[in-house]
Parts: sequence; C-alpha cells; structure tokens
Amino acid sequence: MTEIPAKVVNLSKFDGQYFVAVQVGRDIYPGAFDGLSFGENKPFVGWYHYGWLDLRYQQDPDLHVGQEFRLWTLA
Repeated sequence: MTEIPAKVVNLSKFDGQYFVAVQVGRDIYPGAFDGLSFGENKPFVGWYHYGWLDLRYQQDPDLHVGQEFRLWTLA
C-alpha cells in the first residue's frame, strides 16, 4: 500500500451523521473510491472526485479541520 497525503478541510454534522471533506494532496491518483484504504476510520459511504473526498460517517470520526487524514491506495 502507498500512503497518500490528505487533509481534513471541512466537518459538519446533520441529522446525526457526520460529513467530512478531505483534500487529497496527490492529484495524480487515477483510481476510484474503491481503491482507497482508510484504516480504522472507514466511512459509511464516500465519493472521490477531482482530488477531493466527500465522506459520511454514522458515528463521530474524531477528526478536526486542518488535521492530516490517513489514507492509502490498495495498489
């Protein structure tokens, strides 16, 4: 697995769910969302597009704006 630099840029809570926006620091990642590994902090659902991750968690992911986000490729 290869680590990808990423950073949390926005957090919000709505209707008991947590929404997290993550900026991926590696623009050349050509893969799909399914090719990413989140370790223990796996989201309920998510999307990857144009260098950004939009993630939804059903429980508090214990993340903060500006924090590094641990992310890896499966390849």
